[in-house]
Amino acid sequence: MNLFEKTILKIGKENVVQVVTDNVSENKKAGEMLKGVFPHIFWTPCAAHCINLMFGDIFKEAPYSTAGHILNPGLYYKNNEMKTLTEEVWLGYHACVERMILDKTLQDKIGDELGVYMKAHGLLGIESAIRARTLRSPGEHFNI
Repeated sequence: MNLFEKTILKIGKENVVQVVTDNVSENKKAGEMLKGVFPHIFWTPCAAHCINLMFGDIFKEAPYSTAGHILNPGLYYKNNEMKTLTEEVWLGYHACVERMILDKTLQDKIGDELGVYMKAHGLLGIESAIRARTLRSPGEHFNI
């Protein structure tokens, strides 16, 4: 008798209609066995776990999450101030730009603009823009 069966019997099989687990192969096998012992109980893989697995594969291929630490003003300015932007984050940002923007001239222009962004020059340095770093979601910064 496995842990799932013991737990269901402890709770009372009449009180259990569904078991949700992560998506590892052992849990899949246990879910199939549960159907044989308790045909009224449904086994379902956890949707959040499945989504995490899918995004994990995406982020292994492209460093978009690290680029977000640079391109999200709320994260960038706060982390820059706290000196927590690691070399890994910067390498991820540059790898992301190189993968997404194939034109070397455009990559250079983005690098030039990044300098303005990092120093908070022009519109990025006015008080309302500084307050907006923590008040607006990242997408809203570009719709002002």
